[in-house]
Amino acid sequence: MTAEIAILNRNAVAMAADSAVTLQLPGGQKIYNTVNKLFTLSKYRPVGVMVYGSADFMRVPWETIIKMYRAELYDKKYNRLEEYASDFIGFFERENILLPEDVQNEIVADYLQLGFFQLRRRIDMDVDRAIKELGSIDEEQVKNLIRERSKTFVEDLEASDSFPGFGAEDLSACAIRYEGSIRKAIEAVFEKLPTERVKDELERAGPMILCKQFIKRDFSGIVIAGYGEEDVFPKLFSYECECVINSKLRYVERDQVRVGTTDGMRRPVSGRDAVYAPKLSTCSRHR
Repeated sequence: MTAEIAILNRNAVAMAADSAVTLQLPGGQKIYNTVNKLFTLSKYRPVGVMVYGSADFMRVPWETIIKMYRAELYDKKYNRLEEYASDFIGFFERENILLPEDVQNEIVADYLQLGFFQLRRRIDMDVDRAIKELGSIDEEQVKNLIRERSKTFVEDLEASDSFPGFGAEDLSACAIRYEGSIRKAIEAVFEKLPTERVKDELERAGPMILCKQFIKRDFSGIVIAGYGEEDVFPKLFSYECECVINSKLRYVERDQVRVGTTDGMRRPVSGRDAVYAPKLSTCSRHR
Protein backbone atom coordinates (compact mmCIF):
# COMPACT_ATOMS: atom_id res chain seq x y z
CA MET A 1 0.00 0.00 0.00
CA THR A 2 1.16 3.51 -0.77
CA ALA A 3 1.22 5.98 2.10
CA GLU A 4 1.75 9.66 1.34
CA ILE A 5 1.13 12.87 3.22
CA ALA A 6 1.56 16.60 2.66
CA ILE A 7 1.36 19.17 5.46
CA LEU A 8 0.85 22.81 4.54
CA ASN A 9 0.92 25.91 6.70
CA ARG A 10 1.67 29.57 6.08
CA ASN A 11 5.41 28.99 6.28
CA ALA A 12 6.04 25.86 4.22
CA VAL A 13 4.82 22.59 2.76
CA ALA A 14 6.25 19.22 3.79
CA MET A 15 5.76 16.10 1.65
CA ALA A 16 6.52 12.48 2.51
CA ALA A 17 6.00 9.12 0.77
CA ASP A 18 6.90 5.50 1.39
CA SER A 19 9.04 3.49 -1.05
CA ALA A 20 7.02 0.29 -1.48
CA VAL A 21 6.09 -1.04 -4.91
CA THR A 22 4.19 -4.21 -5.84
CA LEU A 23 5.57 -6.02 -8.90
CA GLN A 24 3.03 -8.01 -10.91
CA LEU A 25 5.09 -11.08 -11.84
CA PRO A 26 3.94 -14.24 -13.67
CA GLY A 27 4.27 -16.22 -10.44
CA GLY A 28 2.38 -13.65 -8.35
CA GLN A 29 3.07 -10.40 -6.56
CA LYS A 30 6.32 -9.32 -4.95
CA ILE A 31 6.84 -6.18 -2.89
CA TYR A 32 10.04 -4.12 -2.95
CA ASN A 33 10.86 -1.12 -0.79
CA THR A 34 13.19 0.59 -3.26
CA VAL A 35 11.03 2.95 -5.32
CA ASN A 36 11.18 6.72 -5.19
CA LYS A 37 7.73 8.35 -5.27
CA LEU A 38 8.74 11.86 -4.23
CA PHE A 39 10.61 14.20 -6.58
CA THR A 40 11.40 17.83 -7.20
CA LEU A 41 9.44 19.05 -10.18
CA SER A 42 11.87 21.94 -10.62
CA LYS A 43 15.52 22.08 -9.62
CA TYR A 44 15.33 25.85 -9.27
CA ARG A 45 11.90 26.50 -7.70
CA PRO A 46 10.13 25.18 -4.56
CA VAL A 47 7.81 22.74 -6.33
CA GLY A 48 7.59 19.02 -5.52
CA VAL A 49 5.61 16.09 -6.91
CA MET A 50 4.53 12.73 -5.47
CA VAL A 51 3.11 9.74 -7.35
CA TYR A 52 0.88 6.89 -6.21
CA GLY A 53 -1.15 4.15 -7.86
CA SER A 54 0.63 2.71 -10.89
CA ALA A 55 4.40 3.28 -10.72
CA ASP A 56 4.55 3.38 -14.55
CA PHE A 57 2.66 5.48 -17.05
CA MET A 58 2.06 3.77 -20.38
CA ARG A 59 5.09 1.52 -19.68
CA VAL A 60 7.36 4.44 -18.78
CA PRO A 61 8.52 4.85 -15.13
CA TRP A 62 7.30 8.07 -13.57
CA GLU A 63 10.84 8.86 -12.52
CA THR A 64 11.86 8.98 -16.20
CA ILE A 65 8.89 11.18 -17.13
CA ILE A 66 9.59 13.63 -14.31
CA LYS A 67 13.30 13.82 -15.16
CA MET A 68 12.50 14.60 -18.79
CA TYR A 69 9.99 17.25 -17.80
CA ARG A 70 12.44 18.78 -15.33
CA ALA A 71 15.05 19.02 -18.10
CA GLU A 72 12.55 20.76 -20.37
CA LEU A 73 11.41 23.13 -17.63
CA TYR A 74 15.01 23.93 -16.60
CA ASP A 75 14.99 27.30 -14.80
CA LYS A 76 11.66 28.53 -16.16
CA LYS A 77 9.42 30.01 -13.48
CA TYR A 78 5.68 30.58 -13.12
CA ASN A 79 3.78 33.04 -10.96
CA ARG A 80 1.27 30.46 -9.66
CA LEU A 81 1.61 26.83 -8.69
CA GLU A 82 -1.36 25.93 -10.89
CA GLU A 83 0.69 27.11 -13.87
CA TYR A 84 3.37 24.52 -13.06
CA ALA A 85 0.65 21.87 -12.80
CA SER A 86 -0.92 22.92 -16.10
CA ASP A 87 2.46 22.90 -17.85
CA PHE A 88 3.22 19.42 -16.51
CA ILE A 89 -0.12 18.16 -17.84
CA GLY A 90 0.67 19.76 -21.20
CA PHE A 91 4.03 17.96 -21.31
CA PHE A 92 2.21 14.72 -22.19
CA GLU A 93 0.78 16.34 -25.31
CA ARG A 94 4.18 17.69 -26.34
CA GLU A 95 6.32 14.60 -25.75
CA ASN A 96 5.64 12.21 -28.65
CA ILE A 97 8.95 10.34 -28.35
CA LEU A 98 8.20 9.30 -24.79
CA LEU A 99 4.68 8.08 -25.62
CA PRO A 100 4.81 6.88 -29.25
CA GLU A 101 1.76 6.36 -31.43
CA ASP A 102 1.99 2.55 -31.43
CA VAL A 103 1.68 2.48 -27.63
CA GLN A 104 -1.26 4.89 -27.80
CA ASN A 105 -2.94 2.62 -30.36
CA GLU A 106 -2.59 -0.41 -28.07
CA ILE A 107 -4.14 1.55 -25.21
CA VAL A 108 -6.98 2.66 -27.48
CA ALA A 109 -7.74 -0.95 -28.46
CA ASP A 110 -7.84 -1.98 -24.77
CA TYR A 111 -10.18 0.88 -23.80
CA LEU A 112 -12.53 0.22 -26.70
CA GLN A 113 -12.85 -3.46 -25.89
CA LEU A 114 -13.34 -2.72 -22.21
CA GLY A 115 -16.05 -0.18 -23.00
CA PHE A 116 -17.93 -2.35 -25.49
CA PHE A 117 -17.65 -5.31 -23.13
CA GLN A 118 -19.82 -3.43 -20.64
CA LEU A 119 -22.57 -3.29 -23.27
CA ARG A 120 -22.03 -6.95 -24.23
CA ARG A 121 -22.36 -8.01 -20.59
CA ARG A 122 -25.65 -6.12 -20.23
CA ILE A 123 -27.00 -7.73 -23.40
CA ASP A 124 -26.00 -11.19 -22.21
CA MET A 125 -27.73 -10.59 -18.88
CA ASP A 126 -30.91 -9.45 -20.64
CA VAL A 127 -30.89 -12.52 -22.88
CA ASP A 128 -30.35 -14.88 -19.92
CA ARG A 129 -33.17 -13.18 -18.02
CA ALA A 130 -35.55 -13.46 -20.98
CA ILE A 131 -34.77 -17.17 -21.39
CA LYS A 132 -35.46 -17.80 -17.70
CA GLU A 133 -38.75 -15.90 -17.84
CA LEU A 134 -40.00 -17.05 -21.24
CA GLY A 135 -38.28 -20.40 -21.63
CA SER A 136 -36.76 -19.40 -24.97
CA ILE A 137 -35.93 -16.39 -27.12
CA ASP A 138 -35.82 -15.96 -30.90
CA GLU A 139 -33.45 -13.91 -33.03
CA GLU A 140 -35.89 -11.03 -33.48
CA GLN A 141 -36.23 -10.68 -29.71
CA VAL A 142 -32.45 -10.71 -29.37
CA LYS A 143 -32.16 -7.94 -31.96
CA ASN A 144 -34.73 -5.86 -30.06
CA LEU A 145 -32.82 -6.32 -26.80
CA ILE A 146 -29.58 -5.31 -28.50
CA ARG A 147 -31.22 -2.20 -29.95
CA GLU A 148 -32.68 -1.15 -26.59
CA ARG A 149 -29.46 -1.77 -24.68
CA SER A 150 -27.34 -0.02 -27.30
CA LYS A 151 -29.57 3.03 -27.19
CA THR A 152 -29.26 3.21 -23.40
CA PHE A 153 -25.49 2.66 -23.65
CA VAL A 154 -25.06 5.58 -26.06
CA GLU A 155 -27.29 7.81 -23.91
CA ASP A 156 -25.18 7.00 -20.84
CA LEU A 157 -22.03 7.86 -22.76
CA GLU A 158 -23.50 11.15 -23.97
CA ALA A 159 -24.44 12.08 -20.41
CA SER A 160 -20.93 11.35 -19.09
CA ASP A 161 -18.48 14.18 -18.52
CA SER A 162 -15.64 14.58 -20.98
CA PHE A 163 -12.09 14.53 -19.72
CA PRO A 164 -10.55 18.01 -19.30
CA GLY A 165 -9.44 19.34 -22.66
CA PHE A 166 -11.55 16.87 -24.66
CA GLY A 167 -14.36 18.34 -26.74
CA ALA A 168 -16.42 17.82 -29.89
CA GLU A 169 -13.35 18.23 -32.09
CA ASP A 170 -11.68 15.32 -30.27
CA LEU A 171 -14.70 13.09 -30.80
CA SER A 172 -14.51 13.82 -34.52
CA ALA A 173 -10.75 13.31 -34.60
CA CYS A 174 -10.97 9.97 -32.75
CA ALA A 175 -13.78 8.78 -35.04
CA ILE A 176 -11.48 9.29 -38.02
CA ARG A 177 -8.14 8.33 -36.50
CA TYR A 178 -9.37 5.17 -34.77
CA GLU A 179 -12.07 4.09 -37.22
CA GLY A 180 -10.36 0.75 -37.86
CA SER A 181 -9.73 0.11 -34.15
CA ILE A 182 -13.39 0.82 -33.33
CA ARG A 183 -14.61 -1.68 -35.91
CA LYS A 184 -12.14 -4.33 -34.76
CA ALA A 185 -13.22 -3.87 -31.16
CA ILE A 186 -16.89 -4.22 -32.12
CA GLU A 187 -16.16 -7.43 -34.02
CA ALA A 188 -14.05 -8.86 -31.21
CA VAL A 189 -16.54 -8.10 -28.43
CA PHE A 190 -19.89 -8.83 -30.07
CA GLU A 191 -18.69 -11.72 -32.23
CA LYS A 192 -21.73 -13.36 -33.86
CA LEU A 193 -24.41 -11.29 -32.13
CA PRO A 194 -26.82 -9.68 -34.66
CA THR A 195 -25.68 -6.05 -34.34
CA GLU A 196 -26.43 -4.89 -37.89
CA ARG A 197 -29.28 -2.62 -36.76
CA VAL A 198 -27.08 -0.80 -34.24
CA LYS A 199 -23.92 -0.53 -36.34
CA ASP A 200 -24.09 3.29 -36.47
CA GLU A 201 -24.76 3.58 -32.73
CA LEU A 202 -21.81 1.35 -31.85
CA GLU A 203 -19.45 3.25 -34.14
CA ARG A 204 -20.65 6.52 -32.61
CA ALA A 205 -20.05 5.12 -29.14
CA GLY A 206 -16.39 4.35 -29.88
CA PRO A 207 -15.02 7.92 -29.75
CA MET A 208 -17.08 8.66 -26.63
CA ILE A 209 -15.53 5.67 -24.85
CA LEU A 210 -12.15 7.26 -25.51
CA CYS A 211 -12.98 10.88 -24.65
CA LYS A 212 -15.45 10.62 -21.78
CA GLN A 213 -15.18 9.65 -18.12
CA PHE A 214 -17.07 6.39 -18.58
CA ILE A 215 -14.43 3.66 -18.45
CA LYS A 216 -11.78 3.62 -15.73
CA ARG A 217 -8.62 1.55 -15.70
CA ASP A 218 -5.44 1.64 -13.64
CA PHE A 219 -4.40 5.20 -12.91
CA SER A 220 -1.46 7.06 -11.47
CA GLY A 221 -2.05 9.68 -8.83
CA ILE A 222 0.00 12.88 -9.12
CA VAL A 223 0.33 15.35 -6.23
CA ILE A 224 2.01 18.70 -7.00
CA ALA A 225 2.72 21.08 -4.13
CA GLY A 226 4.78 24.19 -3.46
CA TYR A 227 4.92 27.83 -4.49
CA GLY A 228 4.73 29.91 -7.62
CA GLU A 229 6.76 33.12 -7.72
CA GLU A 230 3.83 35.22 -6.52
CA ASP A 231 2.20 32.67 -4.20
CA VAL A 232 2.33 33.96 -0.64
CA PHE A 233 1.32 30.60 0.86
CA PRO A 234 1.81 27.06 -0.48
CA LYS A 235 -0.77 25.20 -2.54
CA LEU A 236 -1.39 21.61 -3.56
CA PHE A 237 -3.11 20.08 -6.58
CA SER A 238 -3.73 16.37 -7.17
CA TYR A 239 -4.70 14.52 -10.33
CA GLU A 240 -5.50 11.00 -11.48
CA CYS A 241 -3.87 10.25 -14.86
CA GLU A 242 -4.79 7.25 -17.00
CA CYS A 243 -3.17 7.45 -20.43
CA VAL A 244 -2.63 9.53 -23.55
CA ILE A 245 -5.15 9.11 -26.36
CA ASN A 246 -5.07 11.11 -29.59
CA SER A 247 -2.06 12.91 -28.07
CA LYS A 248 -4.15 14.15 -25.12
CA LEU A 249 -3.91 13.12 -21.50
CA ARG A 250 -6.92 11.43 -19.91
CA TYR A 251 -6.93 12.86 -16.39
CA VAL A 252 -9.17 14.34 -13.72
CA GLU A 253 -8.36 16.81 -11.00
CA ARG A 254 -9.13 15.33 -7.59
CA ASP A 255 -8.17 17.88 -4.96
CA GLN A 256 -6.97 21.40 -4.34
CA VAL A 257 -5.52 22.48 -1.00
CA ARG A 258 -4.69 26.09 -0.15
CA VAL A 259 -3.85 27.80 3.13
CA GLY A 260 -4.35 31.41 4.22
CA THR A 261 -7.24 33.83 3.79
CA THR A 262 -6.74 34.57 0.08
CA ASP A 263 -4.59 33.08 -2.64
CA GLY A 264 -3.81 36.26 -4.56
CA MET A 265 -6.83 35.74 -6.82
CA ARG A 266 -9.40 36.80 -4.22
CA ARG A 267 -10.86 33.35 -3.98
CA PRO A 268 -11.80 31.70 -0.66
CA VAL A 269 -9.38 29.01 0.45
CA SER A 270 -8.87 26.69 3.39
CA GLY A 271 -7.85 27.70 6.90
CA ARG A 272 -4.53 28.32 8.52
CA ASP A 273 -3.11 24.78 8.26
CA ALA A 274 -3.91 21.81 6.05
CA VAL A 275 -3.01 18.12 6.00
CA TYR A 276 -3.46 16.19 2.77
CA ALA A 277 -3.21 12.41 2.39
CA PRO A 278 -4.24 10.74 -0.89
CA LYS A 279 -6.43 7.67 -0.64
CA LEU A 280 -4.24 4.67 0.08
CA SER A 281 -3.62 2.50 -2.95
CA THR A 282 -1.22 -0.14 -4.17
CA CYS A 283 1.71 1.25 -6.11
CA SER A 284 2.24 -1.39 -8.79
CA ARG A 285 4.54 -2.06 -11.70
CA HIS A 286 3.83 -4.73 -14.33
CA ARG A 287 6.45 -6.96 -15.89
